[in-house]
Amino acid sequence: MAYNVPAYDTDKFSIGPGILYLGPTGAEPTIDIGAVRSGMSVAITREKVDIEQGIPKTLVETFTTKETGSITLNGLEWNLDNLPYAMGAGTIVSTASNRVFKFGGTITFSKCALKFVHTQPNGKNIIIRMFKARGAGDFTLSFADDPHEIPYVFDLLMADTDWNGQALAVGEQLIEIEKQLV
Repeated sequence: MAYNVPAYDTDKFSIGPGILYLGPTGAEPTIDIGAVRSGMSVAITREKVDIEQGIPKTLVETFTTKETGSITLNGLEWNLDNLPYAMGAGTIVSTASNRVFKFGGTITFSKCALKFVHTQPNGKNIIIRMFKARGAGDFTLSFADDPHEIPYVFDLLMADTDWNGQALAVGEQLIEIEKQLV
């Protein structure tokens, strides 16, 4: 008999990567970036300031002074169409024989929308919606013996509306995570 085994529900277990969709802001993203390496991460950070009063000082309140979010993953497919999204700038030029990513000299960052869909072993999805983001603008590619990994880093931006044009309330403007139950 095993000791110290907690009560658990295997329908809540999750393993492996998922699919990242990207596209222009204001609409649900539909561009599948393709194969990815396991290890995608979503980071949400809240910086705070503590308010203390009295002698000895006692914590009486805490306020958030900064909220940030980001998503980081590595793609495995060479798809130049994704690079302007990841870099927040750049253009794609196509001819009959090639596609070329051109980059440099743009002072602003373009915006995009992101949706990450992960299917759990029980067949239910975890869906992460990022209504407004920008590519972090960093790109380092190592030509090595392992499969080439295309880095994708996106910083989340505050959004006023969702993809249906509905206003997002305060407290809902950075990220939305849905876990399907049925």
